[in-house]
Amino acid sequence: DAILGGRDAGGEPLPHDPLAWVSLDLGPAGRGRVVRSPRSLAGGWDLWVPASQREVMMERLVAEGATLAVEDATERARILAGIPRFGIDATDDRLPTEVGYDAAIAYDKGCYAGQEVMARIRTYGHVNRRLCRLRCSGETVPERGAAITAEVEAAESGETPESRIVGAVTSATLDPSTGTAVALGLIRYRAASVGTPVTIEGVGPATIDLVIGDPPA
Repeated sequence: DAILGGRDAGGEPLPHDPLAWVSLDLGPAGRGRVVRSPRSLAGGWDLWVPASQREVMMERLVAEGATLAVEDATERARILAGIPRFGIDATDDRLPTEVGYDAAIAYDKGCYAGQEVMARIRTYGHVNRRLCRLRCSGETVPERGAAITAEVEAAESGETPESRIVGAVTSATLDPSTGTAVALGLIRYRAASVGTPVTIEGVGPATIDLVIGDPPA
């Protein structure tokens, strides 16, 4: 925000709604698009410029005071913020609404592949799984694919809740501010609620503190 001056080419504030964008004069890199797309808890934007101007734009950002982040740092930042990564947390066998990609769906758009499925989910029900952020009680970082279990009610009303596998870890990292691990995991709908205690294979107790795509509690 500070580097871009907080304003678009017309003097208006930069966009703050998810995926909203404006056209901006990016100096030596020419004109580009600034797209609201937070990559960490600090928020942020994506800058879209011609591929031939990428290095020019990077040099300008550094000259203005930006620090280039290494991949490990950006990966930690997005996990702590509860941001899914395509190919890891979000894959082509998972529905957009399962992983918090609702803002990318145009429910009022004309016909497109998968429109009927998305409309049915929105109108008549819900997805079977939700991507959640989990706060672990210790510093051990879970392995990707580690099973997540929780006490869930049996199908028949009145039966005693029992421990069942309700999902698996998709990403995990260590939160340096607390010294404890944080994970993202795809969890069955019935167990995907903020405050639900779970157990992660090889790690131990954890608690769901965010359902991705839902407003923070």
